[in-house]
Amino acid sequence: MSRPPPDSGIFRHWYWVWMISAFFVAAIGYFFFFKYPGWYHYAFRGISLAHEMNYAVWWSGICLFLSGIVFANVGSMEQRRGGRAWIWYIMALAMVALCFDEVG
Repeated sequence: MSRPPPDSGIFRHWYWVWMISAFFVAAIGYFFFFKYPGWYHYAFRGISLAHEMNYAVWWSGICLFLSGIVFANVGSMEQRRGGRAWIWYIMALAMVALCFDEVG
């Protein structure tokens, strides 16, 4: 059985998801450790799950938004192949709507 090359299909698009995630982690680290050295006094509100806008909410919102982008990308690839792209576009819209519901 022949395997497809690793750079074909959706697998070649996953590297940018990791790069965006690493950028957000580095930007947050830079902001908290260098630009705002007194962050640990106010960090409890961001870590506490008793409050609405915490770090977990923003992280899950970012992940939902990125999954919407991935589903839209898969839909465009499916459309070029002549398949059912509308299913992927509906899933992309649902993920973006869940992102706005989570963060908003």
